[in-house]
Amino acid sequence: MKEPASKLAMMQKIDPIIRKSRCNFRSAVLDPFAWRGGKLILSKQNLRFEPNSLEYDTSSLSIPLHNITSINARYPDFLSNRIVVLLKDGSIIEFRVPKRKEWIQDLIETTGNNLIRTDIPVI
Repeated sequence: MKEPASKLAMMQKIDPIIRKSRCNFRSAVLDPFAWRGGKLILSKQNLRFEPNSLEYDTSSLSIPLHNITSINARYPDFLSNRIVVLLKDGSIIEFRVPKRKEWIQDLIETTGNNLIRTDIPVI
């Protein structure tokens, strides 16, 4: 279901969107083998995943940026499109996005921290 344009405009004023793109997502906690398609949205306060309407699970995921401990840069090659995020509670979430380097740069700039690490386990 689409949100009304006025509600989206109000949300944009409160928490401006920095980057948005298509994305595949999986979480080791929920279902380690299931990839879900949708959109990844980076705002000033959150990293949010909005699934496609055709997915079996249409619940969205919103991660406050202050809960991100680090971002895995284990795959520095230009072929990889994977971003692995480690949260403060120890959970690991994996995203596959186009233009991964730009996503990582925007995450660093938005959080104000250099969160890049190379020792996070891969799902």
